[in-house]
Amino acid sequence: MANHDDKRPPEEPVSEGIPAPEGAANLIDTDYVIGQDNITTNTLGLNLDLHGKVFSISAVIVLLFVVLTLALQDTIAPIYDAIFSFLTGNLAWFFILAANIFVILCVGLIFFTVR
Repeated sequence: MANHDDKRPPEEPVSEGIPAPEGAANLIDTDYVIGQDNITTNTLGLNLDLHGKVFSISAVIVLLFVVLTLALQDTIAPIYDAIFSFLTGNLAWFFILAANIFVILCVGLIFFTVR
């Protein structure tokens, strides 16, 4: 009995993931499961799945930038102004190119499906 929810034609084979290597291979058998070190929580209706080390280091770096910017506004302002002037003066073409590639990618994803 065929599954009516499946959009594939019945004669198309179902992918089993990454194929086995051809020829001799030295496979490593491990008990590691992707995401086993993640912290999962359901706080305030948000389902979060965070990698502890990556999230902690990223959060500390962001908080450090925010605290330093707020604490040393007069000292940091010229540095941020110089960075802003450099980026907008010298890399505006890159921003335009990246935005165009993004739009073309989105339009391509709308009209072309992956089978």
